[in-house]
Amino acid sequence: MVYFLKKLLTSFLIYGINAKTAEAFIFCGLIWLLSAIISG
Repeated sequence: MVYFLKKLLTSFLIYGINAKTAEAFIFCGLIWLLSAIISG
């Protein structure tokens, strides 16, 4: 489960860097925060 979340997070981070938009980075931050809460 944690591995999947890290894989998902990496995908979003790569997407965010490629997109170079504030929205993408904010979205990445929300995903990271959510994964951090889930993984404890």
